[in-house]
Amino acid sequence: MRCFARKAKEEQTCARASPGKSNAKEIGDPWADIEKAMTVERGLFQPYVYLEAGAGFQGRLAGFARALVRGAAEREKPNDQRFREFHRRRVTRIEQQLGASIPILPGARTAR
Repeated sequence: MRCFARKAKEEQTCARASPGKSNAKEIGDPWADIEKAMTVERGLFQPYVYLEAGAGFQGRLAGFARALVRGAAEREKPNDQRFREFHRRRVTRIEQQLGASIPILPGARTAR
């Protein structure tokens, strides 16, 4: 707890030392900007962790499903606007992975 209190005190000191109202039109309010960014981050964190970091869906089939859905959406975009892994030169590799003959256990196809 001591570390958190020290950091809070450091933040207060930093906020007091920041430029006053005279520079507000030039530089804005950095503390309000940070709070806005943190609000956006809080809204993005859970979906990212569950969908991208694998916390919500795990396993090979979930990865295949995500690649198929995302790939369909990315193919409609011009190559320079696609996610990096779906650029024209990389799509062949994804297609090979999705089309590979990999055994999937029968129990993995059904939810229990």
